[in-house]
This record gives sequence, C-alpha cells and structure tokens, in this order.
Amino acid sequence: LSHIFAHVLGLTGSEISKLSCLDDRAFHDEVTYNEGKAVFRRDTNADAFFVVLKGAVALVREDYIKAHAPSKIVSGAGEVKMSLSPKGKIKKAKEIGDIRAILQVGTLFGYVDFLLERPRTFGVMATQDGTVLAKVTHARLEQLERSNPEVHQIFQSVLLQSSVMELANCTCAE
Repeated sequence: LSHIFAHVLGLTGSEISKLSCLDDRAFHDEVTYNEGKAVFRRDTNADAFFVVLKGAVALVREDYIKAHAPSKIVSGAGEVKMSLSPKGKIKKAKEIGDIRAILQVGTLFGYVDFLLERPRTFGVMATQDGTVLAKVTHARLEQLERSNPEVHQIFQSVLLQSSVMELANCTCAE
C-alpha cells in the first residue's frame, strides 16, 4: 500500500519510508475476491473504500451484477470482452454498455461515497480470480489518525489527489 500511495503522490526516499506503517495491515484489511464476485453493490452502505493491490475490478451497472454475476470478464492488451454464457458467447463490453471502467492495480475506488457518507452510486465486481483489495474503513482511518497523524495527512492527500485525477479523466456523460 505504501508504494501505491508513494506513486500517486510522487514521493521518494525518506518520504516513502514514512508510509511503511501502511504495509503491516494495521490500517487496512486485505480481501481476496474471485471473478464475478461483487465487491459492493449500488445503494449499499459505503462503509469502506478500496485499493486494487492485485488483479482488477470492473465498475458495472447494477442490473448487470444481478443478471451476470457469474459471467467471465477477460482483460487483455485489446478491448475488454465479456463471456455471457458457458458456451463462450462473447460480446464487447463497450457494445453492451454494462461495464463503465476496468480498474487495475494501484487504483483507489469507492472513496467519494465513503467520504460523503452516502450510499454507493455504482457497483463493483472482481474481473479475475485472486483479485486482492485493500479495504479501509472509518475505524481504521481514525486509528491511523490517532497513532500516526503525519501518515494520516499523507493518506488524506492521496484521497484528494485521486479525486483530482478522477475529475480530470471524467467523461461526465453517459
């Protein structure tokens, strides 16, 4: 987690060493998901935000999770494709319109709803077996703030930087 945060903020050397406390899982849980498993669903309680540590997740329309949760999503060098049946019927996700984005290692997600303490505005599911996410809750953030205010401030900077990057890349149209 420290290397991801250091990358987001462009930190180096001694600045990175300040973040080493984030690597012992004292301030987050690591959760493993298999392909098609919902990380969270739209309109659920935003009790945590996540960082992709291994694998990838897809931001999806909620009705897609309900109808296709066991479906296969393949991410490769080309376009993202989806297997809609065990017989291998494949359609491009772009054509279906159910996948909004594929988030890779290092991506933070779910933090806006988390910080605003509002229900989730989108659903997320794992795109491959063994996807590992860091899960950060309010209790863990408060613990970090009490035990290491300097790192907590860096954590807040990462959330702000991620928000700015998300806005800069927003198409803002559906």
